[in-house]
Amino acid sequence: QVGSAVLSRPPPMPAHRHLPPTPEKLEALSLALKSSDVGQVAVAADLLARLTENPDNARLLCTHCRGEALLKTCLDLAVQPTVPSDTRADVLMVLKNSLGVSEGQSIICKDSLLRPILEAPPHDLRSKADDDQPKASCQEDAGKAQGAGEGENPVSPESPQATAKAEATLPSPCEEVAALVRHAWLGLALTAVVSTQGCVLEGPQDLSCLQDAVLDLCDHRQDQQACVDGLLLLQHLYERRGPCFLGPQEAQKLARLLRWGLGEMDTASAAVGTAPPASLPTLEPRFGGGSAPKGGAGSCPEPPTPPSVTGKAPQGEAVSQALRLLAVVGPMPCFRAALFRVEDEELESEQLQASAVQHINVTITCLFNAMQTTGAMDAIAWRAMSTVAEVKSVRRLMRVHPQVKSLFRCLLSSLGAADRALTEQLVSFLKQIFTGATDQFLSTEPIMFDNMGRSDGLKRLLSALLQSWRDNADTVHRGNIVAFLADAMFFSSFTDAWQVHAQARDLISILFDALLWKGVEGTAGLALGNFVSANGHIDLILDHERATHSISNVGWFLKRTPPGWDTKMQIYYLWRVLRSRKGCKLLSRHPHADLVIAGLLTGVRHATMEDNEVLSLLECFLNDDDTRPIALRGSNPAHLLDGVCELLTNGEPDLCESSCLLLQALLEATGPGALLTWSGASKFIGVLSRRRHGKEIIDAVVPMLQWETSLTSSLSLEYKRMWVSDQIRSNTPGEAVEISVNRGELLRGVMESLRDPKGLQHGVKVKFMGDETGAGDGHRRECFRLVILALCNLEFGLFKSMDGGRSLHPSSTASDAQPEYLTYFELVGKLIALALMHRETLPAARFTLALRKMLLNAGPLTVDDMASVDPEFYKHKVQYLLESKYAEGEAAMTLADLDLTFEDVPQPDIFPDARHELHPGGSQAHVTEENKQHYVELLCDTRMRGSVSLQVKAMTAGILSIVPEDVWYQIQRVITPVELDSLICGLQEVDLQDWRSNSSSDVDQDTWELFWRVVGGLSMQQQKDLLEFTTGSPAPPVGGFAQLPGYGTIGMVQRFTIARNLNSALPVASTCFNTIYLPKYSSEAEMSAGLLEAVAHRNVGGFYEGAVAQ
Repeated sequence: QVGSAVLSRPPPMPAHRHLPPTPEKLEALSLALKSSDVGQVAVAADLLARLTENPDNARLLCTHCRGEALLKTCLDLAVQPTVPSDTRADVLMVLKNSLGVSEGQSIICKDSLLRPILEAPPHDLRSKADDDQPKASCQEDAGKAQGAGEGENPVSPESPQATAKAEATLPSPCEEVAALVRHAWLGLALTAVVSTQGCVLEGPQDLSCLQDAVLDLCDHRQDQQACVDGLLLLQHLYERRGPCFLGPQEAQKLARLLRWGLGEMDTASAAVGTAPPASLPTLEPRFGGGSAPKGGAGSCPEPPTPPSVTGKAPQGEAVSQALRLLAVVGPMPCFRAALFRVEDEELESEQLQASAVQHINVTITCLFNAMQTTGAMDAIAWRAMSTVAEVKSVRRLMRVHPQVKSLFRCLLSSLGAADRALTEQLVSFLKQIFTGATDQFLSTEPIMFDNMGRSDGLKRLLSALLQSWRDNADTVHRGNIVAFLADAMFFSSFTDAWQVHAQARDLISILFDALLWKGVEGTAGLALGNFVSANGHIDLILDHERATHSISNVGWFLKRTPPGWDTKMQIYYLWRVLRSRKGCKLLSRHPHADLVIAGLLTGVRHATMEDNEVLSLLECFLNDDDTRPIALRGSNPAHLLDGVCELLTNGEPDLCESSCLLLQALLEATGPGALLTWSGASKFIGVLSRRRHGKEIIDAVVPMLQWETSLTSSLSLEYKRMWVSDQIRSNTPGEAVEISVNRGELLRGVMESLRDPKGLQHGVKVKFMGDETGAGDGHRRECFRLVILALCNLEFGLFKSMDGGRSLHPSSTASDAQPEYLTYFELVGKLIALALMHRETLPAARFTLALRKMLLNAGPLTVDDMASVDPEFYKHKVQYLLESKYAEGEAAMTLADLDLTFEDVPQPDIFPDARHELHPGGSQAHVTEENKQHYVELLCDTRMRGSVSLQVKAMTAGILSIVPEDVWYQIQRVITPVELDSLICGLQEVDLQDWRSNSSSDVDQDTWELFWRVVGGLSMQQQKDLLEFTTGSPAPPVGGFAQLPGYGTIGMVQRFTIARNLNSALPVASTCFNTIYLPKYSSEAEMSAGLLEAVAHRNVGGFYEGAVAQ
């Protein structure tokens, strides 16, 4: 019928035409379809289309002897480009109707012509034949449409008046026929997909082409019904084969189609009293009228819309189909990115641009309106809402959307329905929209719960959830309930409503049961923990008749489940309820308390900064009188030490403090013996000594572990450096002693100033007299460096070096060089003690291993120690005798030939008569093969110790004048001779990467990079000179540049800093603050020359032209 408002299918056939077709009729129709007369073919196709609307008639057609041939003829006509549009529409309807019965499927689906039909949708309004004769074809279409319900014979055209009226209000007949073709093709494709479960076309490429064909057809949006049918077809196609062919371009087309479907709210929104936002695109009328103008900035670009076709589908059909399709494709990230224009789903809404937020809000408005008009009682529609709420920014904007109150009101009214599938999807949406709601605490608390109606609404919600839990044992559904409760319980509004609910205890019981319900165990623990944290409703948990059962559930779960998120969440629940005094009492009486403790101990090594409740909970148990015996029972302390050691070794650095607090609680409960007797004590002590928060623990056990060499050797050198300093420094109140010295008489001035050791345990400040002002740490470092450099100068005569200056040993002839040699040696000892106390270095004081062993009283000296004092003597005397090298070669000799006695002749060539007996009567005792070992030992001991015993004694006295004797004895047990060298002299090499990574910048990036390129090009000695120029010491301390001593209290560190200097031609150094001030340089060569010049004059008359240590 021309001008019919509904073109979803041809007008229904009158009742007398539903009579079964006779064989004669089918024979005649078959012949007519093959006729060369276009008119006969059109009439036959029309009659067959109407005839097969009845499934029984379609089945009779398919089982007729000519049925298969007739259907193949229809397939041939459908693919021929010369067939008029109306005929093509009719044959497509015949094929669609025949596919609805199994007999037709077996014929049509195996025919090769079905594939090209489904892969080529009717994009054009007219076929090639229509283009040749447009007017006649359209008149034929109109005439046939007019006579559709009046009989088999065509009727005459309408009167001119009726035609004029129809032309004024309705689209042209050609457009109607094109709409019929589109509808017929979509109907055929849909029937093919549904009837064959998506297997009508085999292979992914074919399905991709079908998808693309539908999207391309609907993307033109020539009429509403075609788009609605397209939505339905895509839904069934994706449900059966999955949306696995959806690329970025296809996703954009599909998103436009869905937005078109949801855009029906331009008429539906008035029903709910909500107008679409200004940015919502105004969609063209689906049928009738012209195309309306597009919306504002929020609208997305659409392809040009062809002239609309008259007619309108039932209201809400497009919305309903759009929601159903959204439920299928919503989980696909590429589609969600196209729909919301958000590539990263984890972005916060605050991170999006304003245009993106506006677009998302427009889409959310359409979705909310759609749910309130057509989807409130549709489970699939709510599933669609859940899938889009998986996008973080979308659900965040949903929670604060102006229409969310209406949505929640709709949800609460639907939740009371008895429909199980609907309830499942409602709960799923609640779970999804509350996910991460705690991130928006301030905005979510007042908005979301007000929108739910506060007390009344929440009570209804809780009652519905409780009933649904009882009625539906599906694991996923129950998991969604628990997940929703876990997030919602973080808010006091929700937990307050829970607490006063008539079935509050039943609701708690649900979560207690869920602690062992597979799949939701961890979420249940999170829900219970959040319930307590919101408003402290701990009594509702602890006073529950099943509280002990919940603890048992957690214990058994921790026992049988490997550590992971679920176990951490159940531990979180225990942490919330058991760390109180009441909770500790409950655990102490619990029959499965040991099981709980064992589970907690297993979780220690898996703690993270985000989930570290297990550490504080065990600490609480160790500090509580009731639970402490349980926590310390059996091998629990050893397991706890294992876990904490693993955590400190491989865990997150930020967990150090809480781990050390737990360990401290254990040691306070057991004493240091638990740690020192543990099998892994050596490794653990080493780990603790490298952690900032472990220092207090090690300090407490050092008095005991210092007697165990295996334990002291595991202590880090950084810790020993701090410990030595702390031990030397007096704990009594007092100020550092300030001394004033003259650069011209530096050595004498320092010796006189330090002669009285009183007060030196509080530290020393140095002030240079003359034109320099101030007394600071930088001056002290420079002063001590210069003084020790003078004392260790070989020409000064106190020390000698037999290895080319690499190490120093007291000279046995020091008294000849310096009459006050013992006073000077005592000064060396004082400087060593002060350097150790201030955690500073004396790089010039690089003593031999033998001297360091004597200072630390580290056992008797050995023959091998002689190698560090005099390598040549060790090689040509010691090894010569011990290895019997005198008996080798052509001129072999014996010991008797050497005529050696137990005497030391230091310089036999110059002073052969200067002899010292190694023991009484040694001059008469000859060296033999039997006693040569003893001879060598006595000879080396005399050279290393005996001849310099007064010097060593004076150095020790200088140390003990500042370091208490008992403290020095402890230091001797903790520090090794090798470590003493590092503590006194610092690191021998300069690590440029360590230097740079522990430096600060007050200059621009170009100057920063230029400086480090220049430093990298300097030699090692030049780098040390630069370091000395800036910090007062040429060697970084133990621990590297991160431990550079700074200004102020002992132990303060100061990063190496580069700053800008605009008032000097050369670099200026502030050694107290480890800062170098650089003038403006334009090149590496210019900066390198300036640095080297400033550094070269650092010791000449103070400094040179502004290169001053401030």
